[in-house]
Amino acid sequence: MLWLPVIETRNTMEPIIPPNPDPLVQLYAALAKAQSKFDPVIADTLVNVKMKNGGSYDFKYAPLAQINEKTRPALTANGIAVLQPIETDASGERWLITRIVHEAGGMMENRIALPRGMADVKDFGATVTYLRRYCLSSMLGIAADSEPDEQHEEGAGEGGNKPADNKPEKADPAVSAEAWFKKNLKSWEAQVAAGEKTVAQIVKYAESRNLSPGHIARIKQIPQPEASQ
Repeated sequence: MLWLPVIETRNTMEPIIPPNPDPLVQLYAALAKAQSKFDPVIADTLVNVKMKNGGSYDFKYAPLAQINEKTRPALTANGIAVLQPIETDASGERWLITRIVHEAGGMMENRIALPRGMADVKDFGATVTYLRRYCLSSMLGIAADSEPDEQHEEGAGEGGNKPADNKPEKADPAVSAEAWFKKNLKSWEAQVAAGEKTVAQIVKYAESRNLSPGHIARIKQIPQPEASQ
């Protein structure tokens, strides 16, 4: 069973504008052509993740090697390269940089701060690999993970263990929307408080169950934990 730590990061993504904007326009055009030629990326690697409440769930993702294999030929054919160095700024903070560069000089860059205090080399390497995959798939527009709601609704994790009391039940057609909403509200509040789901994820889940605008507005009022500094 794999335990995935909560990684606090700060992320910035912006195009690097060259003196002449034409190279950036060429990069966008080349990237659009490359995306149309990407081979399908399949989230086929299964891992079991422990949750804070003691349960677990199965999570599928596409490894970094597969993303590279399925996208690099099309990128190269269109004059695009991907660079992912680790850089240290003046304050000593380390950043994973993802750059998409074009032969004409255009470049897009994503910067994500690496977590501090990771003394174990293996943990650090695993974290960097995870973030490289996350940043690259985001910049290339690839869905490389299974959706959070799909993960929890597909079933139990290792040993058949589902989160005991925090998983909302599916709506029963015989139960009114109001009754179903009240039945699940406390569970949603507990999930948000525990950091297991965000309000946005619960809103998406609830909207798929055709709750009223009033119910959705009430969900959006669920207090969210303050972000760690």
